[in-house]
Order: sequence, then C-alpha cells, then structure tokens
Amino acid sequence: MTGESWVKVASFSARYLAEVWLEALDAEGIPFRTRGEESGIWGPGFAGPTSRGFEILVLERDVDAAETLLAFEEGEEGAVKR
Repeated sequence: MTGESWVKVASFSARYLAEVWLEALDAEGIPFRTRGEESGIWGPGFAGPTSRGFEILVLERDVDAAETLLAFEEGEEGAVKR
C-alpha cells in the first residue's frame, strides 16, 4: 500500500455516531482509518460531540465503494459528507 493516499469520506460530531459506518466498511473489507477525538472534555466516559469531530478516511481507490456504502443524507446522525 505504499504511496496510496487516504481520503476523508465522512465526518461526524462524535465517534459513537460513526460506529455503524465503521462496522459496515469493515464487513465489506474496505480498509479505513479514523481521525479525531475519542471523547469529549469530560473524559472517556463522555459520549457526546467533540470540538474537532471524528472523520472516516479510506484509500483513494476505495472512495467510490465507500461512498456507495455510506449512502446517508447530509446531517443524518450528525454526519457530513466530504
């Protein structure tokens, strides 16, 4: 995988909102990375939104497949498409 770029395909206000999509990507065998805060200012027990949000990235070659799989409406469950 040397030289392949990672591309943001979605972002969420909190990790727990992205969990279903991460599981779906994993089930389809689409490699992904995440970027963002795991918890808010009140520590790991806090499951609310964070100031920086939470992003899902996939390899450039998998963007179309991931976007098809992650077919959600803008704003649904706190999601923002890239």
